[in-house]
Amino acid sequence: EVFNAAFERKGCPLADIWSLLDGVFVRFGRPSLDGYRGADQRAEYNGSKKGHGNNHQGLLTPDGIFVEMHGPYNGKTNDKKSLRESGLLDRVKKHCIIAGVLYGIFSDSGYTHGDPALQVPVKGPNKTAAEKSYNNTMSKFRVPVEWGFGKIYSLWGYVAYHKNLRLHSQPVASYWRVAA
Repeated sequence: EVFNAAFERKGCPLADIWSLLDGVFVRFGRPSLDGYRGADQRAEYNGSKKGHGNNHQGLLTPDGIFVEMHGPYNGKTNDKKSLRESGLLDRVKKHCIIAGVLYGIFSDSGYTHGDPALQVPVKGPNKTAAEKSYNNTMSKFRVPVEWGFGKIYSLWGYVAYHKNLRLHSQPVASYWRVAA
């Protein structure tokens, strides 16, 4: 209720939202050619990001704290699959009901609409003016989750220097989780 009230004070048009969800691609150096080839290497390569890395998913509250961090998922894993594998929505539906009200989370359009515990922007090419306005307003509420990931990178620069991180030579996913 406290986190929901923080969203309401800032003018959030959605009722019953308490946190923000997003995924982040954490780069590491191209895996060495010794013993890490073929399908293993391709699993960690993300074509849209043009690099090797892991995906992680973070749930941020309005006070700027990540209350959950999931991952690592291989580089090709998208946000929807990460969310499904984390089981986060089931936990939200179980633990975030107060006085019969389900308090949900808000995320970007990389996630699928349809679950009462998750709200996403309106998708599709033919949005009405009201839907465009809603998406524009809610995009401003999502900025803090991006800042949260940026803060991890700025405070723990080691995880940001991907050329120095090597999968199978170092616990790169553990470095990210400790920093987070």
